Amino acid sequence: MQAVARGVTQYVVLGAGLDSSAYRLGLQKRGVHVFEVDLPAMQEWKRSLVRSQAPELESQVTFVPVNFEREALFEKLALHGFDIRKPTFFTWLGVVWYLTDDAVFSTLRAIAASVSDSEIVFEYPVAAPFVYAEDRPILDVVRQAGAQRGETLRPGFDPTPFADQIKDMGFEVIADLSPEEMQTRYLQSRDDGLRMPGIGHLMNVRRTERS
Repeated sequence: MQAVARGVTQYVVLGAGLDSSAYRLGLQKRGVHVFEVDLPAMQEWKRSLVRSQAPELESQVTFVPVNFEREALFEKLALHGFDIRKPTFFTWLGVVWYLTDDAVFSTLRAIAASVSDSEIVFEYPVAAPFVYAEDRPILDVVRQAGAQRGETLRPGFDPTPFADQIKDMGFEVIADLSPEEMQTRYLQSRDDGLRMPGIGHLMNVRRTERS
């Protein structure tokens, strides 16, 4: 909501899957155009679920079928009413884990080159030396689950040089949260013992107007 207060009028959920934020946050009532981006088959399944449970919600979202490995994100968005000139908030959660370097960096470069005062929040896996020893079994489970879906878990990143690459694209790094920092920020008030596994980071970056 801070982004909306700042003037963002487009919200793009990259790799939306079963993400429900478009239906929970009431962004449309605030004049925000919501786009969900995902593989065509995934979108058809999700849309069928929405139609069966709350058909009135389907019209609140613009669905954009995209394969990140093969298609240009902004070309597909433009075909569905996306305005490249308007400030936009992107989320990209649970997706980078399964993409190649080319797909990850081409998507980020496209966002960096597209619009001013836009922002993106995304997760990324960390390289093996940065994975907590006690959480390596969790990483194995994630890897096996991806393989069962036909999605190969990508190698992780070294956080420091990765953040430098992001800055070189023209982004300001607002936050690059480690597992401990995510635990403190989001989970410390819980009383069920839920713990953030030490297998990845959460990054928030903003592309601002350049002179």
